[in-house]
Formats: sequence, C-alpha cells, structure tokens
Amino acid sequence: MLEKEKLEYVCLCHHAVESQCSLNFSGDLAGAVKEAESVFKQYKCLPMRIEILVQLILHSKQGGTSSKEHEKLLQFMLDIIVLSRGSLQAHHDLLFACLEAGQPSDAKKVLQNMGRNVDMRLVERQCDRYAKTEKDEPLLHFLTAYQGTNTIDQYKIYKALLNLYYKQSAGEKGLFLWTMMQEDEVKPTPSFLSTLASLLAASNIKIPFTVQ
Repeated sequence: MLEKEKLEYVCLCHHAVESQCSLNFSGDLAGAVKEAESVFKQYKCLPMRIEILVQLILHSKQGGTSSKEHEKLLQFMLDIIVLSRGSLQAHHDLLFACLEAGQPSDAKKVLQNMGRNVDMRLVERQCDRYAKTEKDEPLLHFLTAYQGTNTIDQYKIYKALLNLYYKQSAGEKGLFLWTMMQEDEVKPTPSFLSTLASLLAASNIKIPFTVQ
C-alpha cells in the first residue's frame, strides 16, 4: 500500500469511530462498542480503543445492575482488541485505561498478570504521550500501581513527569518529584538532575542536590 493510501486509510478509520463514539460516549456505551466492532470488521483497525475502555471501567465502578453489564462490555471490548492487536497489546491497553480512569489498584493487578511480558517500549511511548498532553494523573497512578510489582522501569515514569513539569514550569511539583524518587530509591541520571535543577532554579526553589 502506498504512503498516501495508508494515510487515507487511517484517516477513514479514525473518522468512522470518532464520529460514532463521540455520540455514544454520552450514554450508549454498548453502541460505542458495537460501532468499534463494526469498524474493526470493515477496516481492520481499532482507533479510540483506550478511550472506550476508560468509559467502560468508570461505568463498571458505579455499582448496581448496570455495572455487571458494563463489565461484560469491557470483556467484549478486550476480546475485540485481542483480535485486532493481539493479547499483549490488549493487556497494555487495559493497563493504560485503568490508569486514565484513576484505578491504580486495578492497574497493579494488570501489571502483576503481565509479569515479565510488560513491553517497556509501549510503556515509554504512552508515558511520553501523557507528558506531551500534560496529563500527570495517569503517570502518578502508574507510580502507585508499580509499588510491589517490580515489572517496569520506574525511571521512565519519573522522566515523563519531569518533562511534563518542566513544560509547565511547575517547580513545586518538580521538588515533590525529587522527594518521591528518594523514597522509591530511584537513581536519577545526570541529565535528569540537570533538567530538574533548571526547573527548581527558575522557580526560585533551593536545589536539594549537587549538579555535576
């Protein structure tokens, strides 16, 4: 497939799902999942899969009879992702969705289930995406989920948070980041310390470490 054709193909897939899911997210999640399945069958792609998972997770936590229905929809959506992208990608999508939904305990369970199968390339890519879109909550939830699992490189998460806080000129958050790293016994690189020092200095905050 030529590059131009690939671009048109991807755009078509995104347009198909976004046009429907943006409406169904208002309440009809079953419709959103059905539309995602339809788009996958027709175009062999599955955009917005994490966004759909996030909504399903949030609704499954609300309690009542509808929670069980949303749990079934969540499993069905995961089955679609497995068919589309494979089991490993489905587990990572569920991990990121749990983080974005503010469910670090569930994210921890996913990490534990994956064990050594966690793909740090996918993790780092998603962390960079959170940094670029200035979403620190999923990253902070990631640090919480990691505790006691020893399945990922924490430094990647801290690096993404630093990049985010540097972009925001958030010196106080940068200082808090340093404190967390000390508690978690994560050793920063010289370049990390240099960037953090610049952030703290720009915010008139005393630098609590020595920069080489």
